[in-house]
Amino acid sequence: MSTNRFSLALCASVAMLMAACSSTPIAQQDPATIETGLQPYEDAPSSQEIASLTDGSGPLSERDIFFEYDSYIIRNEYRMVVQAHARLLRKYPNLNVLIQGHADERGSREYNLALGQKRAEAIKKALLILGARESQVEAVSLGEEKNVCAQSEETCWSQNRRGHILHKATQEF
Repeated sequence: MSTNRFSLALCASVAMLMAACSSTPIAQQDPATIETGLQPYEDAPSSQEIASLTDGSGPLSERDIFFEYDSYIIRNEYRMVVQAHARLLRKYPNLNVLIQGHADERGSREYNLALGQKRAEAIKKALLILGARESQVEAVSLGEEKNVCAQSEETCWSQNRRGHILHKATQEF
């Protein structure tokens, strides 16, 4: 068997194993069909938007994109947040982001890691559609680790179903 076929077979086996480990199947969703209708555009962030990174006054100050239960589709209400972060990445090519995908405590550890990764990847894909560079965006899953709320109730779970955007400049911008 050639190396390419072996790699493909290995990847398929790992994917099937991950799917078999989930307690509840992840809804069949295509993150490319983002509810927000995001379209790339060329305007740069305003100086006021950039200032909002630190003063908490605008879409760039928002770092969390929240998701519905068992979903990784970006909701319409987060359209401006994703667009603002994409504009910032386009304007400052030395800026990188790390997107941490989170899940609530329900489901197995493996399932929550997979769902957290799908959430992080959905945000990454939206940023790339909007013009960010692949090299600027990294997506990782934290699953149910490092949740912001520890109570076992819906209001708490909804706070933990999120993708969190962390900014890191590789040089001054």
